[in-house]
Amino acid sequence: MSMNMNVYRGMLGQLEAWLERIERPPVITLTTDFGHYDGYVGTMKGVIHTLVPDAKVVDISHEIGPQQIQEGAFIIYRAYRYFPATAVHVAVVDPGVGSERRPIALSTRHGIFVGPDNGIFTYVLRAEMTPAEDHDVLSGPAWAGGMWGVAPNWAGDEPKGRRRRVGFDEGEPDAPRAYHLSNSDFWLPTVSSTFHGRDIFAPVAAHLASGAHPDRVGQRVPLESLVMLPIGAPRVQRSGKTATVVGLIVHLDRFGN
Repeated sequence: MSMNMNVYRGMLGQLEAWLERIERPPVITLTTDFGHYDGYVGTMKGVIHTLVPDAKVVDISHEIGPQQIQEGAFIIYRAYRYFPATAVHVAVVDPGVGSERRPIALSTRHGIFVGPDNGIFTYVLRAEMTPAEDHDVLSGPAWAGGMWGVAPNWAGDEPKGRRRRVGFDEGEPDAPRAYHLSNSDFWLPTVSSTFHGRDIFAPVAAHLASGAHPDRVGQRVPLESLVMLPIGAPRVQRSGKTATVVGLIVHLDRFGN
């Protein structure tokens, strides 16, 4: 009788897992500079659906300016906070494809990010490294917030009287972890020198969305080894009654903002 009960418990557990997957299928997002003309995006989706037929694939944007990493980094940062924390985010703006640049995965408390190690996850990483107690939507920049209340605080833009963490502390439980995607068992059998979005990033994302632990798809690497884009808060320069704002424009939306 006890053996039969154990079998039934096992079947019940499998049924519960199956029902949960139906109710909450894995979510994979795509952000690229591919556009829609050449079919590159559709090909990546084909790889994902072949490996995970029930995945919900969401297009964040495929109209990033060609090879504009800063713009892609900002777009993915602005969007990811509105997705489930279990989502896998693929970002491919990759002028260094085919070179020595690493394919990476970045595991955070608010999602897993897959793409090239070229700074595409700079804003995400800085946001995720900000201590939770320092997330202050009301006093932060106008575009801060999101469902997670996460916003980066650029050097020189800190509220007065508050200290910000300098550097990365990987010892904390919620700290992001970075992985070099070195296990080719999770890639497509043939890898081209120009389409890692199809051959590496899409299949790795599919496996991660299916429950594979990042330790299986790659080797842990220090956060400090990741490429980070140069960023900084805008500066106001005053001369008499004239004020000039100096900064970097990383994105113009279709409305001119």
